Amino acid sequence: MMAAQRQDGGRSVTLSWLMDGLVQVPANLERQITGVTLDSRAVTPGSLFIALPGTQTHGLEFARDALNRGAVAIVHSEELAVARSLRELQSAAVPVLAVADLAANAGVIASRFFGASSESLCLIGV
Repeated sequence: MMAAQRQDGGRSVTLSWLMDGLVQVPANLERQITGVTLDSRAVTPGSLFIALPGTQTHGLEFARDALNRGAVAIVHSEELAVARSLRELQSAAVPVLAVADLAANAGVIASRFFGASSESLCLIGV
């Protein structure tokens, strides 16, 4: 499936297309994704929020803020230390998916969403 262009010029892709090969997305959790971000403050309606562990806190600590700003799905790393945050999100009406090795796969997700823009760069060295 190719990414569809929204009428306002932005991208719109399905959650299952972004997660292909990373995690299975059940049909009832399918969503259109119009943005991808690691920063809950940058979430816009329709965004996928990627919750990674940091040095002080886990990104899931900011998941409620992301939801309040319009996130339609959350992906997180598969760490047991965040179980409390996950329990709090289970009442949310959005998919909350665990992705193995999310730190490495966040780049894959971003590349898919933004159309593998790094492949079209012209690099010149001096």
